[in-house]
Amino acid sequence: MRKHAITEYKSVLELLIKQPGCPVCAFLKNEQASLLQRGSDLSDGLCNAHAWGFAAVGDADVAAPALLRSLEQVDNPAKRSLEGCWLCSRLCMAEDRAVSDLSSGEGRAALNLWLKEGGAFCAPHGAKLRTSSDPDMASLIERSDSRKRSELITTLRALTSHERARAPGQAGALGRAAEYLVSQRGIPHQNRATPSHRPRGKQAKKP
Repeated sequence: MRKHAITEYKSVLELLIKQPGCPVCAFLKNEQASLLQRGSDLSDGLCNAHAWGFAAVGDADVAAPALLRSLEQVDNPAKRSLEGCWLCSRLCMAEDRAVSDLSSGEGRAALNLWLKEGGAFCAPHGAKLRTSSDPDMASLIERSDSRKRSELITTLRALTSHERARAPGQAGALGRAAEYLVSQRGIPHQNRATPSHRPRGKQAKKP
């Protein structure tokens, strides 16, 4: 979580053509860097990853106030809620916005082209997109996911065998596998059900 250049993206759709990898991860990574480098006047607490993120950035003008607010907000930091991180909450909203943009009319057209040209999401974000997509788009995302997983399995199997020297795409294979499984490094994985992420066709059980 060291300092790096921040890009002012209006939408995750801009990332469909800018770089390889999961566009939702890249969008959230940029948002997270922005929050860590600019800070906030929010008084909520911080999770482990984001407390260390502020420390790692090393800008005392931003990090010290953020950490100070977390220290002052509770009498006993050891007993505070682990779900009260304001930065995680902001990333959660950014993730919802990204999924919504990709599911919109304009987003579906751009997403359809990106997937057909070989694009693929990480597993967590691919799963979230499928639950908010129409059947045709969900099927396209599923095929993309299956292709990506198959490629990673082939590469990792080669790395664990005598074929290691000839393993396709050996450089960075471990990182690509980790990103596919749990999203890019430092991006918190949100396990929660929201209206926009619930699978279609399922209704609440009657009491």
